[in-house]
Amino acid sequence: MVNYIKKKWPVFFVGLPMSLVLFPWLIIYFLTSLNEFNLENKLILKANQEINAILIDRDFGAQSSYSVYCFKAETGKKYRAPLSPPLIRGKLPKLGDQVRILIHPELDSCLIKTIKDDQIFSYKAVLIAYLVIAWLCFILVELMIVVIFLDMFGKIKNK
Repeated sequence: MVNYIKKKWPVFFVGLPMSLVLFPWLIIYFLTSLNEFNLENKLILKANQEINAILIDRDFGAQSSYSVYCFKAETGKKYRAPLSPPLIRGKLPKLGDQVRILIHPELDSCLIKTIKDDQIFSYKAVLIAYLVIAWLCFILVELMIVVIFLDMFGKIKNK
């Protein structure tokens, strides 16, 4: 069995840590991000406070599937609005544009009033897609490990 593991070490020793650490962490991270986003949106929609703000920055980060728009209110406080531009049907603000945003006084996130429904849908869609991909990768790696164990113990016949 030790010799067999030595032959299959890349799959076994890379797949096992991925299935035990990486993918569960990714799944938990995306689930908590989705939950946090839902809770923030409920609070913002419940408070329903509108203010004028100017778009000062768009942070695309390493991932191009979503971005974070940063706004500065008339009071000087900065707000962030996560969204996925490819999934937005409405008109996206450009740098320097003044827009109406919905806020909650205790949060730093906001919803852009004119595209709030598309904004919520687009960011949720991205998080759910990442969550599905992480789950599928987790299942695939688990299946690979099961096949390796079955092969090691002679349950799979090689021709």
